[in-house]
Amino acid sequence: LILMSLNISDEEYKVVSNIIANPKKFMKDIEIYVKRYDISYLEAIMQYCEDNNLEIESVPKLVGNPLKEKLEAEAIKLNFLPKTGTLPI
Repeated sequence: LILMSLNISDEEYKVVSNIIANPKKFMKDIEIYVKRYDISYLEAIMQYCEDNNLEIESVPKLVGNPLKEKLEAEAIKLNFLPKTGTLPI
């Protein structure tokens, strides 16, 4: 319903609706961006959204647990989140 209210072309609608309908593809694409461009997960998500005309606000619905854990680890490393106790492995 939200996508229908946007003033976008049919092609853009197909791209955006396909991304929203397929979180696994989104996570796989983000992994590809991280490796291909040697960038962080956060940067990869922002670049992916820009490349696919996807609003950044729609990303939380697409982020599954594996990607969420990687983003959290990255945020802790960058001091965006407080450090938590971890056991040495």
